[in-house]
Amino acid sequence: MNAPLAKVATAIFDTTRAPEWVEDLEKATLVRWVSGTEYIEYDHINTPFVMKDRDFVSSVKILIEKPAQDSPVLKFVYHSAEDPARPPTRFVRGNLMSTTFILTSLENDTKTHVIGEVHADPMGSVPKWIVNFFQKDWPIDTLQGLRKQVAKADVKTDPRFTALLTAATENQAVPVPVSATPYRASPKTKSQ
Repeated sequence: MNAPLAKVATAIFDTTRAPEWVEDLEKATLVRWVSGTEYIEYDHINTPFVMKDRDFVSSVKILIEKPAQDSPVLKFVYHSAEDPARPPTRFVRGNLMSTTFILTSLENDTKTHVIGEVHADPMGSVPKWIVNFFQKDWPIDTLQGLRKQVAKADVKTDPRFTALLTAATENQAVPVPVSATPYRASPKTKSQ
C-alpha cells in the first residue's frame, strides 16, 4: 500500500467507514472495548440472493511487535466471540475461526506491506462450492478497496496508531491503550 502503516491501521480499525472498502460489508460496528487493545466488533455481510445475509461477532486484538532490526509490525487478530450486546439476529451467524491483518512498515514508513488472512465458515446449509464460488474474488476486491481507501484525502491517520508505532520504533514502552477516546477525524460517508 502506498500509505504509512498508521494510516492503513486507521482504515482497518475505523468500523464506521469499513463498508466503503470491505467487499460485501453492509455494516460494521465497534460494540465495546474489552481492554486497551481488544474490542468486540459486529459485522453484517450482504450475500447474494440465493443465501441469507450473514453476521459475525468478533473479538479483535491489536498487537504490535518490533523485531530487533526491523520495522514495527502491527496486527489485527479476529476470532468469533459472543457478546450480550449482539444477540443472534434474523441473519445467519457466521463463525470466524481466524482473521488476521499483518501490517509492516516499508521504505521509511512511506509504504505498508499488508497480509490479510481469513478463515471463516458462513454457517447455514449452503454448499461449500457455492460459498467458494461467490467468495473467489473477495480477497482481491477487499485489498484493492483498502488500497483505494487509504488513498482518500479525507481518511485521516488516527494519532493513537502513530504513537504506538513511534514508541515501538524507538524501543520505548508502547502506549498500549488505543481505546482511551474515540477518534473521529474521518467523516462518515455513504458507500458508493
